[in-house]
Amino acid sequence: MRRTIALAITAATTAGLAAFVPATANAATSGSTPVTFTLTGGAISLTVPSATATLAGGALTVTGSTVTGQLGSSTVTDARGLLTVTDTVTMSSSDFTSGANTILATGNATGYSGVATPSGTGVPVPTLTGQSLSGAGSTILTVAIVGSGGATYNPTVSVAIPAGAVAGVYTGTVTQSVS
Repeated sequence: MRRTIALAITAATTAGLAAFVPATANAATSGSTPVTFTLTGGAISLTVPSATATLAGGALTVTGSTVTGQLGSSTVTDARGLLTVTDTVTMSSSDFTSGANTILATGNATGYSGVATPSGTGVPVPTLTGQSLSGAGSTILTVAIVGSGGATYNPTVSVAIPAGAVAGVYTGTVTQSVS
């Protein structure tokens, strides 16, 4: 009988102590931690070839002619991280002059971007026909961007050669800019 009473006391004590031990079912199985970070926008840039471009087809004729050529790969990049933006690439030209002090006016020059390859979120809208390069020039490419993106293109320049042009090597400068 003593043994039965001792077992009963042990069982009651164990059951009583169990009330003070937390149940496994009440333990946390997940938790949340707030997280923040800052994104810093970059810059807008335009990279153009620095090598001299040579236009081809410069034979003088009694009816005039045209010289045409590509300038080389150009890339517009916009890493400013704006919600939405449209970057505009314009192209302008100086007059073309030869050593004989003859001038082909910038009004004779046209240019276009040709096919443009997008990068990032850029959606380019190229020009495929000649735009006037006189004065402030003309838009040759627009790129719609959300966040960061851009486009690469190989612009073409043409200069109309009038019938009265003088033979010689002509030089000028074509300028591209992005805004």
